[in-house]
Amino acid sequence: MLRRAQRTIKDPQQLYQQYRLFYRLIALEHVALLLLLGSGVWMAANYSLFESPWLQQKLILVFWGLLPLELLDILLANYLLPRYSKMQAEGVELEGWQVRLIGFYHGSFTYIAIVLIPCLTLAIMYLATGKQLIF
Repeated sequence: MLRRAQRTIKDPQQLYQQYRLFYRLIALEHVALLLLLGSGVWMAANYSLFESPWLQQKLILVFWGLLPLELLDILLANYLLPRYSKMQAEGVELEGWQVRLIGFYHGSFTYIAIVLIPCLTLAIMYLATGKQLIF
């Protein structure tokens, strides 16, 4: 969506509106993630599931795989990048590291997330539904 907008929209203000919409949707996704994590912890605590081997493996995948990726995404997409996009729309020249950070988020970071998040999610869902160990 954003790559197409960058190619077709030449007005910086209009492009900024596309970025704002994207960052709002990302914020909604992060709120949903927090609700999902909170409900999972609540269920595990209420049903005394923390000793279950399948839940321990699931928590390893969540806290060592998914959560670090999402925390970086929250930092970039909710705090840093919206500010930089607004600065660009206002005509402010960004520093080199800011431009590289934007490129990293919309390039390498996105490609890594596109591979890791579905794989981790499938493994987490397998553990949640099958209650069988992966490793």
